[in-house]
Amino acid sequence: SHAAPALWRGRLAAEMHPAARRFRSSFAEDLALVDTDIDVGEAHVLELARGRLFSRRELARVLRAYEAARRDARRILSRPSAATAFHDVHPVVERLVIARCGEDVGGRVHLGKSRNDQVATDICVFARRGARATAAGAAGLQRALLGFALTNATEVVPAYTHGRAAQPTYAGHWALAWFDAASRDAARLLAAATRLNRCPLGAAAVAGTSVPLDRARTAALLGFDGVWDNALDATGARDHVLELLAALAIFQHTLSRLAADVIALSSEDAGVLSYPDAFADTSSAMPQKKNPDPLELVRARAGTVAGDLSGALAIVHGLGGGYSRDLQELKVLLWRSLATVRESAEVTALVVAGLGVRPGRGAAIVRRGFATAMDLADRLSLERGVPFRRAHFAVGRLVRTLAAEDRTFADASAAEASRLLSDAAGRPVLLDERTWRDWTDAAARTAARRTAGGPGDLPNQFARARRHLDEQHARLRALAVREERARKLLRAAVARSIKPT
Repeated sequence: SHAAPALWRGRLAAEMHPAARRFRSSFAEDLALVDTDIDVGEAHVLELARGRLFSRRELARVLRAYEAARRDARRILSRPSAATAFHDVHPVVERLVIARCGEDVGGRVHLGKSRNDQVATDICVFARRGARATAAGAAGLQRALLGFALTNATEVVPAYTHGRAAQPTYAGHWALAWFDAASRDAARLLAAATRLNRCPLGAAAVAGTSVPLDRARTAALLGFDGVWDNALDATGARDHVLELLAALAIFQHTLSRLAADVIALSSEDAGVLSYPDAFADTSSAMPQKKNPDPLELVRARAGTVAGDLSGALAIVHGLGGGYSRDLQELKVLLWRSLATVRESAEVTALVVAGLGVRPGRGAAIVRRGFATAMDLADRLSLERGVPFRRAHFAVGRLVRTLAAEDRTFADASAAEASRLLSDAAGRPVLLDERTWRDWTDAAARTAARRTAGGPGDLPNQFARARRHLDEQHARLRALAVREERARKLLRAAVARSIKPT
């Protein structure tokens, strides 16, 4: 009984073919937009009523019909027949309103707006909330990383370049590196949310409307900071959606890289991190296996989200001004990316919260990989006056000699090292045993790197991380409160208008 009538097909002599209806339908992804679309519709008719385009009685009838549609639209869109009956959520809601109010009243709800500005507004509201929720997911990952960092602050682990042990650092320093990366992701998501927070409603089809509307009042009811300035831009632009997709793709890229790090550091070969059993699977054939399946999927889905961004850019790249049906295809990409990144952030945070560090394993890798070699070259230059390039060569020669004999710095004596290390004049650098051990000790050399951002600077980094989380929490909380305040404002306005006088 709710099949879409040909209310706007006066220009066309034939009904749309069922195959064409099915092909252009976006009802599957529009299920997520039902409540948002009704909120936008209610805000619009409240403004129409302020302009005396609905009487109080008519407004009450329309708003009751919208609330009934809130219950019924999702059920109708879930039917298999919806694909040929409707092309998206908007005609479903409008038809339900007309069915309850009659065409004389319900047929006026579309006055002063178009599907073009309504869908643009729906997407802004939905994406704004999604951006904030994903930024909150980034903050959750940051909290897990900071907790791990504080618990394992000064456990020595190798830092890698080119997949090889490079320098010793602390587990806390490693975790704070990912904390900072996630911090930038949260900032990008919140910046995207800011640009999503202008209301297109009232821009109508492409060039505005002569219907008297105060767009700013409608925008306030929907929690926007203000309105989109230019009607043509408001209906056709999707750069704000592309920006959010880019922020999502970059965040998923961070999650993928972190996942790769955890997988490598918790492998049997490295054994630096202990991986939580609750986020592992085993093999159907090999009883010994402990596989980090969830993180492997986090890593893989970076490709999915990057593909969504690439697809979105391809969709919009050749479009001129104003709305084109091509833009409908962005919704499924955005919806999927938001869901993928939120789920990936959640599972990654849970894995990090369950990680442990195996004492001594990181230091053993540092010894095997001669990871204090750069520190040794620095000491020769700073304390014995050896030019750094000569010191670099001499230490490299020492490493080559020891590695050929399957030995480490710890296996060599100070006297042996002195014979192989030379100063600017080519003379041996005389080292006593205590100096030799200090210059090659992973814990001592890691603590000595106190420049800003280094592992010896951890107390300052911890303090900064705590401050950042507090500030970020306050910002996210303020956005959530603002969103809830706008929701209550709209609900109160609806309730007052429905209530009999």
